[in-house]
Amino acid sequence: MHHLQAEISRTSFASNYRIDVEIVHSANQKIADNREILKVVIDVLVYIARQNISLRGNNESCSSMNKGNFLELLQLLAKYHPILQNQLNKIGNKKKNRLTLLSHDSQNKLLKILADIVRSFILKQVQKSGLFSVIIDTTTDIAKLEQFCLVIRYVDEYNKVQER
Repeated sequence: MHHLQAEISRTSFASNYRIDVEIVHSANQKIADNREILKVVIDVLVYIARQNISLRGNNESCSSMNKGNFLELLQLLAKYHPILQNQLNKIGNKKKNRLTLLSHDSQNKLLKILADIVRSFILKQVQKSGLFSVIIDTTTDIAKLEQFCLVIRYVDEYNKVQER
């Protein structure tokens, strides 16, 4: 009788549990989690850029008291975002050479993408306006490097003067 019950249980379990379905579900969940984390990372980058504050600190190691504005702000937001908190905990417990979306390279790539989006938006606005002016200024900084500033001035569709 025990063998018959074991066979019935095994057949029932095998028909209801498919490893391929579990693997696909797990992969889809990881993708969804990564998208949530990426949204927060992008929001932090946009906030820091709008506030014109630095991203990085002098020492961004796990033991540092001040890891820089980017990582510190992410840690603050992680208190209210369990998926981000879980990711930060994993990163703290693992070795390097993993995709974390928090590295300098990832920050720079995301900032470049955001800058391209802003440039594209400004270009469309200027093209709609039809008329614009350009202000260019240069100066040499303390390191004897030429610093270049470009300002585009135009009137938007609401007749407001914009300087970008």
